[in-house]
Amino acid sequence: MLRLLAVQVLVVAILFSAFPSISVYAASKSYKLSELGLEVTIPSGYSVITRNTSASDSIFDRLGTSKSEMISHFTNSGIYLSAISDKNNEEIVVTMVENNISNLSLLSDTVLNVLAETLATQYADYGIKVLKHEIYQHSQAKFIKIKFTDTGKTVYGLQYYTIYDGKAMNFTMRSYEGSLSSKQETAIKTVVDSIKYDKAPPVTEEGEDTNKFTYTDTDSGVKFVVPENWQQKELSKDREFIDVKFASTKEVGATIMYGSTDAWAKTPESEKIGRTRADLNNSAFTKLDISEMCNTTADKISTVTYNGVEYFKSEASYTSDAYGVDITAKMILLVYIDNGWLYMFQFGGESTHKLYSDFERLLDSVQYPTVSSTQNIGLSNNTSLNVNNSSNHSGSGSDVKVLIVLLVVAIIVVVVVIIYNKKTSRTIDQTCEVSVLEEQSNNESTIMCEKCGQALPIDSSFCHICGARINNEENVL
Repeated sequence: MLRLLAVQVLVVAILFSAFPSISVYAASKSYKLSELGLEVTIPSGYSVITRNTSASDSIFDRLGTSKSEMISHFTNSGIYLSAISDKNNEEIVVTMVENNISNLSLLSDTVLNVLAETLATQYADYGIKVLKHEIYQHSQAKFIKIKFTDTGKTVYGLQYYTIYDGKAMNFTMRSYEGSLSSKQETAIKTVVDSIKYDKAPPVTEEGEDTNKFTYTDTDSGVKFVVPENWQQKELSKDREFIDVKFASTKEVGATIMYGSTDAWAKTPESEKIGRTRADLNNSAFTKLDISEMCNTTADKISTVTYNGVEYFKSEASYTSDAYGVDITAKMILLVYIDNGWLYMFQFGGESTHKLYSDFERLLDSVQYPTVSSTQNIGLSNNTSLNVNNSSNHSGSGSDVKVLIVLLVVAIIVVVVVIIYNKKTSRTIDQTCEVSVLEEQSNNESTIMCEKCGQALPIDSSFCHICGARINNEENVL
């Protein structure tokens, strides 16, 4: 599934190696790639090979190969166009494999960001470091834009990945001489922007318009206003410490969760002696304590204030297993402890998310039954903590015949504090409600250059280190 998606994206991103030097300049030219259902324009300064290039074209002689050999390699590697620079220091490659997902445009940015984050995590398994990733909106399609390098920093690349009409496509600039230049980045962006798909993009349905409403926690007495275009949704199963989930009607996968627990009531009676409920508040915890509770590091913990209340804020990535695939998602968790109660608000995404302002509006509306006058956070630096984790996973389908990532990693912290002797116990209920994008399996790895020993992508025809021809059939590692 997603692991194959990572393999597919990776293999076609690290494409076949450089060729002997070619000194051919041509004006920008458009190429019809019928199998992909598109037309694309390649700028000047590149020699271009497609599956329709004439067998008598002089480029095959310059490369020391024949069209039949090259097209055989193209077919095995899913390559439909290769544009080689005259200096042999870069190439643009277009690839495609069939995919059972219809179109990335049908997925929300929230879902795509989780997919991109998951791919970035999995790339490390293949010796690739993702330097940056983001969503790129083309006039007809959504792309995941990934900048990467190999562990040896011998190759740098910028890949635009999309799925359109059931076809997974990559448009990749690959540099063999250091980091990508602004000229190279502009070149591949120009290529992507020039794409004209034969079929019109799918029309996505507008989500339901809903009014804002007030939610009341009958247990703790907390009230807050849920902004417009958010709906309360049923949890996939009963949760002990998650009270409610809200989902955006406009952005699939965007969620807000809230939970509260009476931590003082869960403290053993023998440990309450000499202490009061009011002793259990924010001041009993350090950022280090909170980071351990949230399974992250102290540098990921900060403090923020909304409506006069100061919260611990955690920003981190969390990875959970679903159907044997590790799904990585980013989330923000706010924790407030007062008068023996622990309150948690969680947003499925980063603070740069386009709906994060809705989350902040909700926080600004929160009314607590009491607010302690002691709001000092982090006075204690030696609290001893014990953590217990449990994970639950579930998935759900979609009307676009794919399983859409709901990408919610909910971490609920229940705290039982012994104030004076700094002895603390608590339970973390780490819940992941996810489903995954389905894919097939792919176990291909790398091949070895017989001349210099360089490890190369499985689809390499030539070694970009020594220029030797590669026998793909005999060198699979």
